[in-house]
Parts: sequence; structure tokens; C-alpha cells
Amino acid sequence: MIVLHGSWCPMADGTGGRFFLWGEGVAPPPSRRGRPPRLTAYRAREHPGQASTRQVRTAWSALVPSVPMPALESEAVIWLPAGTEGHRRAH
Repeated sequence: MIVLHGSWCPMADGTGGRFFLWGEGVAPPPSRRGRPPRLTAYRAREHPGQASTRQVRTAWSALVPSVPMPALESEAVIWLPAGTEGHRRAH
């Protein structure tokens, strides 16, 4: 199962924006070997359950088949809640 998330991302100058859509699947269990990684506010890591573009498109088509997804693909850094062990599972 893929959980779809979306957010309106306004342009810095306030003249418009884009709807950003991403998906989250089942994350593999975290590895517990060795010392936990040191986290800083400036180091972005890929979400462990991040869905691929293909998975997001498939989930979108199943949810709203009458609304095509635009062809534009891009990347963004989205800050998620995290603790001393890193990313927290979304429930």
C-alpha cells in the first residue's frame, strides 16, 4: 500500500505555486548495528519508505483515474519529525 501526501508549495514571490505530490510505502525495519548516526539540522536523508515515481503514478491512477497526473517530476526536501534515532514512522 502507498499513502499519498500532497501540499501546495507557493512561489517565493507569491505569484503562484505548484501542488507537490509524494508517496510513502512500507519502510524496511531500521538497522540497529553500531552507533546511531549523528543527525544535524542541515543533513537531509532520503525517507526510508519513499515511494518511487512509478508507485506514486500507479496509486494516483487507482485513486482518481479521471484526473491525469502531469508529466513534471521534481525533487524537494521536506522536513519530517525526527528524534535522536532519526525518522519517526508515520501512522
